[in-house]
Amino acid sequence: MNKHAAMRPELDQPLQRLQLSTRSRRAAEQLGLATVRDFLLLDKDRFLAAPGCGERTWRELESRVCSYLALRLSDTDARRDDDRPIAPLLHDENDALQLRDNGIATVGDFLARPRAAAQRIPCLRKNGWMDLLEAITRTRRQPPSAASLLPDALRTAQLRSAGIVDPLLQELLDLGCETIGHAMLLPACTFEAGGLLGPDAAATIRAAIGHLLAPALEPHDEATETDADWPSLRARLLAALDDDSRDWFCSRIGIPDGDRSAAPQSKPASAELAQRRDEAVRQRLLRRAPTLVQRLRREYLRELDAFEGAVPMDRLAAGTWLHAIGKGSGDAALPLRLLAFCFPAEAFFDGNCVSASPPRVWTRLRQRIRELTATRLLPVRLEDLAHGLSDVLESVPRGVLTRLIAEQPRLQIRIDDKRGEFVQRAQPAIEQRLERILAERGRPTRFLDLVFDYRERYQSANEGKLSSHLRRSNQFVQPADGMWSLAAWHVDELDQLRPEADRIVQAICAADGKQKVASLHAGDERARWLLDGLVRRDARIRWLGRGEACPATLTKSRVLDQLLRDFRKAAGEVPMSRFVENQPPERRRLVERLLQHNRLFVFPSPDRIDVLTNYPFNEERLQRLLRLVDDFLVARSGYAPLGVVVDEVNRCDLGGSWLHPTLLGELLRRHGPFETLPGGYVARKSLGLVGWLMRRARAALREAGVPIRVGEMLAQRPELAEFSDCLEELLAHDPLVAARDGGTFQIA
Repeated sequence: MNKHAAMRPELDQPLQRLQLSTRSRRAAEQLGLATVRDFLLLDKDRFLAAPGCGERTWRELESRVCSYLALRLSDTDARRDDDRPIAPLLHDENDALQLRDNGIATVGDFLARPRAAAQRIPCLRKNGWMDLLEAITRTRRQPPSAASLLPDALRTAQLRSAGIVDPLLQELLDLGCETIGHAMLLPACTFEAGGLLGPDAAATIRAAIGHLLAPALEPHDEATETDADWPSLRARLLAALDDDSRDWFCSRIGIPDGDRSAAPQSKPASAELAQRRDEAVRQRLLRRAPTLVQRLRREYLRELDAFEGAVPMDRLAAGTWLHAIGKGSGDAALPLRLLAFCFPAEAFFDGNCVSASPPRVWTRLRQRIRELTATRLLPVRLEDLAHGLSDVLESVPRGVLTRLIAEQPRLQIRIDDKRGEFVQRAQPAIEQRLERILAERGRPTRFLDLVFDYRERYQSANEGKLSSHLRRSNQFVQPADGMWSLAAWHVDELDQLRPEADRIVQAICAADGKQKVASLHAGDERARWLLDGLVRRDARIRWLGRGEACPATLTKSRVLDQLLRDFRKAAGEVPMSRFVENQPPERRRLVERLLQHNRLFVFPSPDRIDVLTNYPFNEERLQRLLRLVDDFLVARSGYAPLGVVVDEVNRCDLGGSWLHPTLLGELLRRHGPFETLPGGYVARKSLGLVGWLMRRARAALREAGVPIRVGEMLAQRPELAEFSDCLEELLAHDPLVAARDGGTFQIA
């Protein structure tokens, strides 16, 4: 210890007040250690050489002393904590008399008394000792935070001079609080409802401090401050710093380095070092350029209020210093980075705007908005969306909310005369492009012409996607077979047909099962196509395709209900091929597709089909299985043989002797983000393994130029050898590859 450290009064704290264990107390008494200073001056080897003083005892004493110093050395007033009277912490005056009779008048006296000795006092028996210790901890001064930022003149102001009178003043004095700084170090729970002082005491103290500061907080007349351009503001900022701090400041916020005299700043050794250097620069700016820093803060708060919580970098008010910095430097984000650097607790920059909410809050808000704006929940009123975010942020500023919605490309805010502002699904880019093409043509257009025009403008066009968007969007109608038009061109016709469409929808809802829409209305060809479009988009029915629809309330089709009844009669798995052959001819194709793709069914073996409910997989166990397999595949480059995955699943309660690779592959293919390969492999869909294999195989076929076998292909592409068992079947089903006699393949 140096001379100044040795003179600090905090080091005179008795060791017995640090709540030592019996072993540590005995060791301290044996070595004559009375205070914290005595322990710090003691050599560790001398301590360990004493009988009964081991490494464990030294670590406990060291931990207690370090914890005490961490709380006390940073606050000169905190050493008064143990000198406060203990009587205000007790509920009964008789208890205070008992403690005083036993020599315990202050908190320090209580902490210095061993627990066993203290519990001999009647009022500290049973839970009394622990209750009093909790009261001491609850009212102990906290490490200084906001109070340390106040000037000494305010921190040392006497509570009596602040206008606080009895009985509150006496309660504060009993807690060892004589100044405003002492009161600010009290824990927050002291002023909570049911706390030692309560919220009314907090309001009284707040009002008293407000009266003291009122003369200094008069509105500042900024008209007296002259406007400044970027070069002068830059000079004022950099003049407040020395060379080293100036280099660091410029590199941290991205100021052009024309005036930098030192070498470029190297990367800091750690994040903690960077934070310490940032704080040192901030403090120097506050001391050397307070007017400039405070002006920037006032402008930021005004902009924050004007934009309702989120200040964009391209909308700063003209005439402000923030606007001058952004415009003069040519970097629109520079003033926002400067605010985030100077006021790290008030301004948070995310690349496009600055706000008072930290990044972790924005992340949670984005996640919650995605949950509240799922497609099935849209449209949703803006007020309801803001209310749903209250579990993340009690009051979400409107500017923050609208910016979060604007970040989502699938969402947009619309204004309705009846519903007000609401959030709905944004029109996809494909629909916007199709609408633009039709508008430029100015007449109904054949679908193939739309596809060719779309491909010519945007390089690629998927006929299935274009058809899906045309049928799903209310912006388009089909006036004839294979023809598409804008709904805005047929407003009168659609208005005349709406009553007929409503009658058809009611007839479908009243019927049991699916209905042919064409059989429910009579009219010319043009009216029939327009009616189909109106009926298809009605929320009361479900469009099944091929001109058929059923009520939206039906959750299962008749075919699916009949299949489930057949499986209940079979009471187990059945042969797939024979079961399909026994179906009526008109249902055979549909039944086969349901058995191969519907999640209600699985293949326990290659030609056997069964119902999933016959296996021990409810929703919870199924999700556990999917997570387990996904984690396992991630650790193995995204794919693995099904047999290896089965062994991994059998290590927990999800597996068993009944779980075979075929059954597991079906569960993963039907219920999770996985794909199965013919050779007994399973892979994550995001890996795109099948596409990778086919691209490599086609490249080998093109290089060969003649029909070749799989073995010859593997000689050209050794990276495919691992998947030799499944390549032949994949190539046989590839429409771009032609299979020849003798098991040879070539590009079709």
